[in-house]
Amino acid sequence: MDLLVEGGIVKSKREGARVSEHGAILINGRVPGRRRARADGLLLHGEVLLIRRGKKLWHVVRFS
Repeated sequence: MDLLVEGGIVKSKREGARVSEHGAILINGRVPGRRRARADGLLLHGEVLLIRRGKKLWHVVRFS
């Protein structure tokens, strides 16, 4: 949830929880689970996350 807020995808953790609960957040094409997942296990090519909010809003988060 912190990543969504810091990345500007949602305005607050509460909004992130609400949007995620409705299934509107996808990370690398998958709906994130309820358990806390570490981002490093989800990285594409070891450095990129693709996050989609809704149908059309895409974000790319790169870690170095």
